Amino acid sequence: MKKMMLCALATIALFANCTRDGQPEEKKNTAETESTDLIIKDIYYAGDFVETPYGNKSEETDDKFISVYNPTSHDISLENMALALCQYNAVDKVNFEKPNCDYRLKAFGVSNMIGFPKDKSGMPYIVKAGKTIVIAMRAINHAEGYKKYLTENEEDPTKYKGIEKLIDLSKADFEWGQNGNESVPHMTFLYCKENDKEQEKRMKEDKSKVGVWDEDDDEYVPFGFERNFTIALIRLAEPIEKIKENMNNAKVNEALLKEIEEPTAKYGRYVMWNESGHHSHSQILMFLPNQWVVDAVNVRFKGATTEKSFPISGTLDKGWNGVYEKADDKIDVGAGKMITRRFNGKRLSDTNNSSVDFEVKKVVVPTK
Repeated sequence: MKKMMLCALATIALFANCTRDGQPEEKKNTAETESTDLIIKDIYYAGDFVETPYGNKSEETDDKFISVYNPTSHDISLENMALALCQYNAVDKVNFEKPNCDYRLKAFGVSNMIGFPKDKSGMPYIVKAGKTIVIAMRAINHAEGYKKYLTENEEDPTKYKGIEKLIDLSKADFEWGQNGNESVPHMTFLYCKENDKEQEKRMKEDKSKVGVWDEDDDEYVPFGFERNFTIALIRLAEPIEKIKENMNNAKVNEALLKEIEEPTAKYGRYVMWNESGHHSHSQILMFLPNQWVVDAVNVRFKGATTEKSFPISGTLDKGWNGVYEKADDKIDVGAGKMITRRFNGKRLSDTNNSSVDFEVKKVVVPTK
């Protein structure tokens, strides 16, 4: 989890070569260190379940939410802020076919990204000092929504056990999913990567066709996460239009595909990798400078691992946390639980190590 002022150095300088140097200086955080920017406070991703009259467990997993807290003494604008999921995760070992394909120490590999909208007057939303905002997948009362669904399908809600456990997200500040709450501001889709084979097919016809920038694209993948993921709060130092323009530069992409180091390639990198020795991939992916990352959290099961590499630089997060103990745990283990930042009596822990900074608690939707 990283709190850094935006670097004044040009992004081109950051990506001048593929070596593993040039990473941001690690902040010497302690539990007593005062955070200087927004932080991710809660992540609820496991959902819950309802017992059916037939003895089955019906999972409710579209009640995910993330909360973001302003620990400072001043208001912070959400202008140019985004939530991004990482291309890699903290479970599957990533093997790069060439050392110069590993950009993790310099940049955050983005697989999917959504942005905060403007208000009705066209102004960015503000997170007031000491306040928390909630970003929900579906900003509804999930207990009431479940009952409504059963009734519409001619089922008797009273025969289902555990509906009352489902959380109420109707007062969330933002939502990113579909069929939610029309009165809650909707997050804006910014980007997602396409399948590597699809990218290869598209680029045979047009070298500018990199990435998915429109929800109507057949390769569009909704923003979503399950058990193993890395999520980041990012402040874009350039508009998404500029990022798209650079990544859709045919001349630049042609050079990248030939594995030529192209100094004008600011965000697109040609990467060849496989996960845990399987499923080799090669494609141009989005990498945003680590200096843009305001906060990041690795989420996975809590069990020990011998894996020493992480999906992102240790300057952003050198640990991980999660509501499950083992990789194959059933939903019962994580149901109704969230990871939340530890509070030491003075402030929330922020040491850039999720293993230390977070703990597992019963889900509670933050109040305003």
